[in-house]
Amino acid sequence: MNKLGYAPLPHFEGMERANPIGFSGFGISAKSKHAAEAWQFIQYLILSKNEDSVKFAANYVTTSKIMADATEQSSDPVKSISSDEMSYATKSSSDYNLYFNIASSNEELTAQFDDLLATADSDIPRKLHELALKLDQEMKRLKDTEEQSAGSLAP
Repeated sequence: MNKLGYAPLPHFEGMERANPIGFSGFGISAKSKHAAEAWQFIQYLILSKNEDSVKFAANYVTTSKIMADATEQSSDPVKSISSDEMSYATKSSSDYNLYFNIASSNEELTAQFDDLLATADSDIPRKLHELALKLDQEMKRLKDTEEQSAGSLAP
């Protein structure tokens, strides 16, 4: 059986942190015939501390500091890493969609991220930093290309 680790997010020069790139959540369809009941269920399962929510949260790393505290993930030696990183999160930039375009279309960068699973622990910070720099370069290249295309379409 393979074991996977959990590490703090990479940081940049001056210790500026990276943000998480995604998370999952719950929602209620606008077409729901039982929206009030669905909201009650969501409140019960993920927004309140009860036996079921604690069991449910034990299977996930929560994306809420309140739930991390309520489910004692904040004091868990592994899951607390995620809870601690929430202190550094900032509002994502408008480049968010650009990142996903790169992630879904750049096979080289995707393969390098996948290779991290087989990377020695001691090499992970360096490899993450290298990948972050490559991602920044690719984002700048695509942004410049978009701006040039927009400029050539101007009347």
